[in-house]
Amino acid sequence: MKLVDHNLPVLRAVMSAVREKKQLPEILSPILESSCTLTGASRGSFVIVDHDERVLRITATYGDGWTDEIRGRTLTVGEGLTGRCARDGQPVLCNDVSHELGYVSFFEHVCSELVVPVFIDGSVWGVVNLDVHNTHAFTEDHLTLMLILAEIAAFAIQQRVETEQHERLQAQLSQTEKLVSLGKIIAGIAHEINNPLTSIVGHAQLLLLGRGGKEDEESLNIILTQSERAASLVHGLLAFARKEASKKQIIGINEIIREVVNLSDPQAKLSDIKFVCDLAPISYPVVANFREIQQVLLNILGNAQDAISRLRKTGGEIHITSARHEDLIHISIQDNGSGIPPEILKQIFDPFFTTKGVGKGTGLGLSIAHSIIAQHGGTLSAESSQGNGATFVIKLPMAGAIIEPQQSRVTELLRKEIANAQIHAKPLDSMPVILASPATERPHVLVVDDEPHIVSWLTEFLTLLEFDVSTACNGNEALEKVRSHLYQVVVSDLRMPGLDGLEFYASAKTSDLGYSKRFVFITGDLARQETRDFLQKTQCPFLEKPFTLKAVQEAINKVLAAHEKKG
Repeated sequence: MKLVDHNLPVLRAVMSAVREKKQLPEILSPILESSCTLTGASRGSFVIVDHDERVLRITATYGDGWTDEIRGRTLTVGEGLTGRCARDGQPVLCNDVSHELGYVSFFEHVCSELVVPVFIDGSVWGVVNLDVHNTHAFTEDHLTLMLILAEIAAFAIQQRVETEQHERLQAQLSQTEKLVSLGKIIAGIAHEINNPLTSIVGHAQLLLLGRGGKEDEESLNIILTQSERAASLVHGLLAFARKEASKKQIIGINEIIREVVNLSDPQAKLSDIKFVCDLAPISYPVVANFREIQQVLLNILGNAQDAISRLRKTGGEIHITSARHEDLIHISIQDNGSGIPPEILKQIFDPFFTTKGVGKGTGLGLSIAHSIIAQHGGTLSAESSQGNGATFVIKLPMAGAIIEPQQSRVTELLRKEIANAQIHAKPLDSMPVILASPATERPHVLVVDDEPHIVSWLTEFLTLLEFDVSTACNGNEALEKVRSHLYQVVVSDLRMPGLDGLEFYASAKTSDLGYSKRFVFITGDLARQETRDFLQKTQCPFLEKPFTLKAVQEAINKVLAAHEKKG
């Protein structure tokens, strides 16, 4: 009964350490302290066994006389009493170390030593070592007590080791899921960022023509606005890609939502999906890690886009709202996609559960999102029915103050730099384009792009080359024009809302087979295998955004030359 009475405080101390998720040294210290108190030992140490290197290293100590030099000493497996216990997995009770051959002494005047193994998963994970200055200090009762304590230590250690492994795995999986989201974002931004760059390059080259007056002023304004647009995209991408520690601060919820929407918008446009934001007039503050909440929202928005794409070709919408309900801030994300069947809805937050095909989803996104929101003291829930879209609701505790939105520092600096820049038109002979001579019959070119600034500079340049130019802002409008008029060349973007360039090309060929070799494609989306396969199949010239005036002229001349040769 006395043994049990002595053991209860140790049990309480160890289990309290486990419950509080303390680190291993904090768990081992109370075990060593209690062991020495109950057995009358002068000193105690916990030694971890490295079976790969066959080395024993001191991890925790208790008692007097320990120095950094002594703590840094190591033993090999099988060396001394401690090494023998690690090798054989058997406890050692030695009441007179002077009779032990091969005894390794770390301290003077040690007479008795008690060594017990700690097993994890069937092998010796560590060793508890106790010593005292007089002989015959330890009894069989002490050995029994230490074996019990070793079992308690094993339980506590195993719980801590598994927790640390789980935390490392969760961090790795979270980063993996973040990279998956980053890949999707890059695919959209690779296309989107090349649009403003194409406008910048085109209008900058038009400035080299030295037109002067209002036309140059208009080009400069376009270059300014499109530079800001490109800088904003890059800023958002780099901010998301940056790996940051989980540091929480007071931030406005509307600012997080707006940045996520700006980051997701390029990818959504490719699928003709529109974001509709109805945010609270006040940006209510929450205590949160900006990048973690951003990751949660990006995952939910990405899933919503996938669900919409499975159900409809056009008319996709994602509604995002923010509102305050007492001390909670609610963020609602509702889509008009395919919805989630009841039997699947129950499992969507389970790790590794996914309805996507092999290689298209990790099954970790919503599980990690749920964990992140829980760590912020909030909840993440979902409501849906098959065919009627889905609604995800995030609830976060509100912080104590309201913050005002801040202007993007990147945009502000860029505006100042461009405003202060001195841009001078170069003479015409420095232009890297040879203007075409007037032809007996002016070729008619159709320019198709949903970016008006790209259409404007292409139209101006092709007009200078003595072409007749028609324009269309989307695939449907362009299709109507090719059905009513035969164009010598069609310059078409590939990725457009509604009828994209791939479908427009296929429909144009149906109207007139000759169009199969009259297209010049422009694209900023060569990262997609689908795009590369299409261009390879058509064998039509293509221009990768951003491109030069000279490249435009060469591509069009190539189509015209092939047409003349065939004729």
